[in-house]
Amino acid sequence: MFERFRAIGSALFLLGMNDPKSGNISIRQEGDLRITKRNCWLSDLKDYDLVNVPVLEGSEKDQEASVDLPVHRAIYQATTCGAVIHAHSPYVCALSITENKIMLPDTKGSMIFQNGVPIVRLRQGISTEEAARSISSNFSSGYKAAAVKGHGFFVAASTLEEAYEWAVCLENSAKIIAVSKMIPDKQAALHQPQSRPYEHRKRSAIPPSIGVMDRRTVSYGRGPKR
Repeated sequence: MFERFRAIGSALFLLGMNDPKSGNISIRQEGDLRITKRNCWLSDLKDYDLVNVPVLEGSEKDQEASVDLPVHRAIYQATTCGAVIHAHSPYVCALSITENKIMLPDTKGSMIFQNGVPIVRLRQGISTEEAARSISSNFSSGYKAAAVKGHGFFVAASTLEEAYEWAVCLENSAKIIAVSKMIPDKQAALHQPQSRPYEHRKRSAIPPSIGVMDRRTVSYGRGPKR
């Protein structure tokens, strides 16, 4: 089990979806959940970086677990999912600032996240009961992921590998949205007025029929030498 955590934590870092110490991962194990510890390096997990805590209630080991434990615990209580991944991926973060909901435009993204991904706006911060309640309510409503404005997203699935696949898919879809926003609209471009050649060039005060030598003569006002 540890090797699965380690492989996915490293992969999320290598894909640029987390910095070395951001993000967290958990799985459900009967009445417990196994989660990465607080301040651990998700990019290079060690076997002592995981801790087991109850799903339904707090325990003395809660202080060892990730600060996002309340959110993970609330998601497990609200669903039957088997794994939760939290990532700080940049493209989802960017969209969470500008959008009210992320609708995935690509084939795979729209197939997995058919109802889109809601964006949660928190007043009290991420490691709070408000966060746990607000984020988990989206999963109990049938969403497979929820983004937090300016912070990242949580995804819940049946297995750790499925959660990882969905997390990567969500970030790739967000990247497609971001790139498409930079591409000019084709129809708008067709209706833009086309400028004529030399339209913006300053018009000379000298008639074009006067040659170069004539211009010099006119400019200095001199006649031919005698």
